[in-house]
Order: sequence, then C-alpha cells, then structure tokens
Amino acid sequence: MFKAGLASSKDSAIVYEEAMATHAALKPAAACTTQSKPGQLQHVLFLAFDDGAFSASMHEYACGNYSPQAHMISRLTRAELGWWHLPMYDMPRAKFWAQVQESIAHVLRLQEKPPGRIVLLGSHGGDAEFKQIVEEALWRELEVDVSNMLGVNELGDSQWLAARGAAELAWRHS
Repeated sequence: MFKAGLASSKDSAIVYEEAMATHAALKPAAACTTQSKPGQLQHVLFLAFDDGAFSASMHEYACGNYSPQAHMISRLTRAELGWWHLPMYDMPRAKFWAQVQESIAHVLRLQEKPPGRIVLLGSHGGDAEFKQIVEEALWRELEVDVSNMLGVNELGDSQWLAARGAAELAWRHS
C-alpha cells in the first residue's frame, strides 16, 4: 500500500472498497446529472457480477466532489450467485436470475428514491444476459426505463473500472 501511494506511511493504509475505487474511475463530467448542483447528493447503484459472487450496493455521493468518500446506504453480497454458479439448464438458470433480481430489489427497497446512476462492474458486468436481468429487476422495482443509465458501461469496460479507479486514487495520493 505504501509503494502504491495509498498510505502516508508504512504504518497507516487507506483501504478503499471496490465501489469507491470504481467511482474514482468514472469521468467527473458524467458523475452527476446535468440538473444536479454542487453539494447535492446523488445515489449510485453498483452491481458487480464476478466469477465467484454477485454484489449490489447503493452509495450516496456529493455532486461535484470526486473524492472516493461516500456514504454507503446498503450492500448485499451473495457468493452463491457468481458466474461459476450460473446453471446451464433453463429452469435452474431462471431461479438463479430470480435470486439476482431479488437481491437488487432488496438493496433498492432500503432507499427512498431511485439511483441517479447505475454502474455495472466485475468480470461479467458487461454480459448481455446480466444487463437484461438488471433492467428487468429495476423496471419491476422502480417502474423506470434504465437502459440509458446502463449505457455508461462499455462492454469490455466493466471488469476494469475498479482497477482504473484504484490507479486514479493512487495517483491522487502520491
């Protein structure tokens, strides 16, 4: 951590969660909606789909503040819902995706208003089937078409967002 610039000395280290690092990788101009004013809060939903787990977390960021500091509103991680556990056959696969959708709904229910931004990340965050399942879950829970919010993720970009953000944070702290 010290060599990476994430610690001010060998005794103290700054540890950032994946969502915080991902937020640092996002373009500052796109971090908040055009209607937002500096100091206004924006809620960002992070959905990570990796080989070993699925996680959903909602964070609150101040618009205009591109530091990794945020308030985590809710988080849910399910190790049994990783890519490696995705069944091949239709019925078990449908049950798997239903559990992913229920996990997303659970995180959203703890928040009073819909997210202003949705970020898909992880090694399989850009998967077309995953994206469709996310859209369906958000439509069912929020009754809002979020396809344009999901468009901020490029297909090959999802798996590298957290790594790019970690590099950005290391550079900021050097």
